[in-house]
Amino acid sequence: MKELKHLEQMVNEGNLLEAIDAMASISPKDLDRWDVQNLMGKVCTLCEDYENAKELYRRSLKQHPDQPEILQNLFALRERSKGKRPTELAANRTAKRVLMIAYYFPPLSGSGVFRSLKFAKYLPMFDWKPTVISAETAPVYWNWSDESQIAEIPEDVEVVRISDLVGTRQLSSIDESQARDLLEFLLGALCKKQEAVRLFEKILQTQSGIEYLLVFPCWALFWTYHVTKFIEECVNLADFRAVYTTSGPYSAHLAGFHLKEKYGIPWVADYRDMWTMNPTTPLLDMNNPFHQLSRELESILLHHADCNIVTVGETIPIYTKSFQIPQEKFVGITNGYDEMDFSDITDEIHRKEKFTINYSGLLYSKQRSIAPILQAIKELSDANEVDLSRIIFRVVGASETGFELVQKYEMEAIFQYVPYIPHKEAIASNLDSNLLLLLVGDDPASKMVFTGKIFEYLRSGRPILALAPKDGVVDLLLRETGHGKAFLGTQIPEIKQMILEEYTKWKNGESIVYSSQGIQKYERKALTAKLAEVLDKVIETRAN
Repeated sequence: MKELKHLEQMVNEGNLLEAIDAMASISPKDLDRWDVQNLMGKVCTLCEDYENAKELYRRSLKQHPDQPEILQNLFALRERSKGKRPTELAANRTAKRVLMIAYYFPPLSGSGVFRSLKFAKYLPMFDWKPTVISAETAPVYWNWSDESQIAEIPEDVEVVRISDLVGTRQLSSIDESQARDLLEFLLGALCKKQEAVRLFEKILQTQSGIEYLLVFPCWALFWTYHVTKFIEECVNLADFRAVYTTSGPYSAHLAGFHLKEKYGIPWVADYRDMWTMNPTTPLLDMNNPFHQLSRELESILLHHADCNIVTVGETIPIYTKSFQIPQEKFVGITNGYDEMDFSDITDEIHRKEKFTINYSGLLYSKQRSIAPILQAIKELSDANEVDLSRIIFRVVGASETGFELVQKYEMEAIFQYVPYIPHKEAIASNLDSNLLLLLVGDDPASKMVFTGKIFEYLRSGRPILALAPKDGVVDLLLRETGHGKAFLGTQIPEIKQMILEEYTKWKNGESIVYSSQGIQKYERKALTAKLAEVLDKVIETRAN
């Protein structure tokens, strides 16, 4: 379209008056095109007509929800409009409010934090204004915090932090009255299924059973109960159109259940990881009443939420079959990467003195072991195919477990351990590497496991070597994008071959940086657009 190119040229040159005149000559038919609407939105933004700009971007986004250019323009609009009076931004007056219950939120850090943080950061772009309720301090076992991430929380997003007295061990015991309140709160959900009530009453017969129920389905039950009471006493729920809960901890979903049942507010439950069917945890013993009760509670919560979000869409048939729930009650929204996290980090690859293999994240001795990589490097070294003095194997942010393998394979000379660092620095370490290591595990049950870091790995553009099941979601994603390969931990020859190939490229001065084209659907703004669609749908369905 000749007129569109001409209009785009005028916008880029800053000739706004001419651009406005050109907009008037666009035919009514062409006004329905997403690219025309997007460019007109840009003109309106530059003219500070923010209300019309937002409407144009939203119409454009409906046609192409994964188009990164529209999402970036929406974000630019939000940044430009900060500080404007409410009368200047009519869109702000119509923003729908959502109550987000997310235990892990900055300054708490770790992989589970980013999903909630990015949703809260970008939901206002889609006319949803969140209020977040999170834990005040981390539980005793949680060692990660990152004060720098607080800066990502928009100024107009309210965050209420409530102490988890049990998780932080500020409360050493629960008195009889508190125990009664907790059990009554839990029973409010369990009473939806007769079998769940039967199991509850059976477990309740012993003192050990009572103690178990007071931390069921997890240690955060006490926190969830007090969050729910706080909302009832201090929050005007009439101001909110929906409630969003996310796990872990899984008990957080009890708050959503309670608020929906008692007040009729639409509820969206976001399951970051699978619960009773999680492949990284021991299988449930369905002869065990405690395990049976976990399964019953999961079923109740899944059935009663207006929508259940899962990070791996391929798991939806598993849920629907296992719990006899219509597929329409599930939506898949993966984790992703935030383009803004890469905005001030150089992506220029340069010749490093040493070939660097980088792994970011936790290590698990069984499911996520570095042994295959160490063995492959050792065998390459023994065959004089690589020079150990020119290699670094770096592990970033892991707890110091599993490192005994480094001594077993005599790899101390190449091993570099970096304790937990701010998220930006972790991203920079990925970019400052020649090969990225992703650990999922060999268990076929892990076929449906995405690690959160894979999307930032993809955006880094560096080659990825994954230890993951064949034909699993990680393997398929790497094949789709062409950014790397997946092997079982037993495929040492194939692992050696890939390491040697990348080592040889580095040795020859070849730069390997994959394009980000084709992965934009995993960008956090695009993913938040999907969440906004879910929220819009549940309130529309409830209204009808």
